[in-house]
Amino acid sequence: MVNGWLNLDKPIGISSAQAVTQIKRIFGIKKAGHLGTLDPLASGVLPIALGEATKTIPYLSCDLKAYNFTIKWGKQTTTDDLDGDIIRTSTIKPEYNQINYAIKDFIGEITQTPPQFSAVKIKGARAYKLARSGQRVNIKPRQVKIHELKMILLDTINNSADFSMICGSGVYVRSIARDLGIELNCFGHITQLRRTMVGDFKEDESVTIEQLTKKNTTTYSPMSSQCLTLGSRYTNTYKSCNGQKILGAYVKNNVRDEIGLIPVLDTGMTEGGGMAEDDGGNTKSFIIPIESALKSMFKIEISLEEAEKIRKGQGIILNNLRGLKNYDIFCTIVGNVPIAICSFTHGYVKPIRVFNILK
Repeated sequence: MVNGWLNLDKPIGISSAQAVTQIKRIFGIKKAGHLGTLDPLASGVLPIALGEATKTIPYLSCDLKAYNFTIKWGKQTTTDDLDGDIIRTSTIKPEYNQINYAIKDFIGEITQTPPQFSAVKIKGARAYKLARSGQRVNIKPRQVKIHELKMILLDTINNSADFSMICGSGVYVRSIARDLGIELNCFGHITQLRRTMVGDFKEDESVTIEQLTKKNTTTYSPMSSQCLTLGSRYTNTYKSCNGQKILGAYVKNNVRDEIGLIPVLDTGMTEGGGMAEDDGGNTKSFIIPIESALKSMFKIEISLEEAEKIRKGQGIILNNLRGLKNYDIFCTIVGNVPIAICSFTHGYVKPIRVFNILK
């Protein structure tokens, strides 16, 4: 079972849910979820929780997000991006100083209305589903915070501008394009959007789907003569064909291929073999441990006996805990292994979400 976080660089063309489905297939797991939605036309950082890490999603801080995006002037669309139908046009081309002056109104605490095509719920239904059916929905404005908004480039030939932005949760970049275009009286929509940061998840530490599937898509024919042969001592057709570990085989360095995989020949099979990954090799691990993802959460070391009680859903009494106030949320650990996310009330520690990791 894979437990941890994956900092995925989501490609353009798939939804966040579709990205999660692909990751579940790659890792062979049933439970996964994402932190912060990205539109299909957007790319970039999409943190994905795997296995037990899904229990930490509500507790991870994503108060700060960063984006790079392009606004095309002259057209407003139903979706506020390239996907929508054009509903308003203008021949006005905003100038550099006009744009820089206008964006000042979009920095700090602002009131913003999400797009008609958004994941906002209206009486239990997603706004985008209602919009697709032709309904005009009334979405309430909300308070959001934009820490920084800068114009990076004004392209007068293509009548567009590139921006960078650091903001809090709940900000819709498409709404920025719509509202800024209206303020400049030239209209606008998003043509390119990339997220470069979500909390502690950064663009330069992300991994693409292609990187994750590279080993799985490499073909080898015929099998190299330099391979790990599984004789009668190791032969187990079910294990070798279904991704399970095979213990006891000694691997020489010259057996590994150029990306660190090991050709395997099972002499107990009529014909066949495959590629295996050596756990002891230098293959990069892309999984971020749960305890690393929770590095900003307060942690308390407990004993194995206390951990057993917590894992059974029972509370424990811990006195003289400095730095904790009533109703504080924190993580109990044994060594570096997270046991549960707990709450604290008058010396009583009660588990909220228990991790099934400790063996």
